[in-house]
Amino acid sequence: MNNQLFECMKFRFLFVATAAALIVTSCGSESENGRPVVESISAFVNGNEDVIGFGSMDMNLILEKSDYKGNDKLNLLIGGQLKELKPLINLETPMYFALSGPMKEDGMPTGVTLFTEITDKEGLKENIIGRGYDLEEVDGILIGGDGDGLLGMRGNLAVIHIEAGVKDNKPILSAFEKTEGEMSGGKIDDIFKTTGDFVLGMGIHNLFISSDGDLAELSDAQRKELDKLTEDSYIATAVKFEKGKAIIETHNHFGKDLASKMFFRSDNGVLRQKFGNGAPRFGISANIDIRKMQDLLEMTSTNIVEVLGGQRQIMMMFAGAQSLDEFVTGDLGILAYGEPDEYGSFTPEFSGYLGLAPKGLNW
Repeated sequence: MNNQLFECMKFRFLFVATAAALIVTSCGSESENGRPVVESISAFVNGNEDVIGFGSMDMNLILEKSDYKGNDKLNLLIGGQLKELKPLINLETPMYFALSGPMKEDGMPTGVTLFTEITDKEGLKENIIGRGYDLEEVDGILIGGDGDGLLGMRGNLAVIHIEAGVKDNKPILSAFEKTEGEMSGGKIDDIFKTTGDFVLGMGIHNLFISSDGDLAELSDAQRKELDKLTEDSYIATAVKFEKGKAIIETHNHFGKDLASKMFFRSDNGVLRQKFGNGAPRFGISANIDIRKMQDLLEMTSTNIVEVLGGQRQIMMMFAGAQSLDEFVTGDLGILAYGEPDEYGSFTPEFSGYLGLAPKGLNW
């Protein structure tokens, strides 16, 4: 999955989950047996190969920072919903969620399961019935739904499952059963402890084994190697909204094998010295281990020629090179300079650098 698709999916999910929470119900801290909701979802994720992503969303903080009260129409819509829901659910703690794979073509997960805390079960029950939903009790769980959404309540825990074409109560019954198991521990629980208005952890291994796209076309040997390589590896992204800014922090929680394959090296500011003087408006630099990058591409691609580009492969062939690192060193970057004119706009000037290896210099 490319970065653009990944970012698109994150923010589309953020919108969908917020809307679902406001319309249906919300948020999380303790279940029937006194277990905090974060422990319930940790147990749900533990060993669950359907889960490709998980995390939390502080809906109350996000809405406050959006300053919806400054818009009369939004204040009427959202403010009214919040006033109605606050006595029924705990909006002071994050909502937790799990995403089910495989990913669809539009970049969205197959299903979304939300885990929330109820503060007034009878009041929430009356609210849901008042909205026109029927509730039935199955194995001690109150279940209701319409269309693509299901809601289950037991004790202080509410679970919402959203998936196209849901035909029965199995997703809710299965979800509650999984919340009773052991917590995940390790990297998964570390991601649940991450602070942010919106936190998303993506499980690389489950993304891989659930993929029905290009990865499904890999050879058995490639799939076996990737299966081992991606075990216990996650990417965590935390989003914080502050004074008109969105601060996005991403951290890799990789297993030892996958971490050893990563190809970015630290340049410690060395590359900046190659660009000359001046104060740049913005810039990007990287120091890449080209050999490692090519090895990883070859491991994860069915056609390395398509990945690297046919022209590069032909160039390497004629130069007698076996690897891209015989052409380039992996040091690269670009800076943009320029001062705004009297109207506030500017025409940027660019300074770039690409490190060439011996065969690249002689080509």
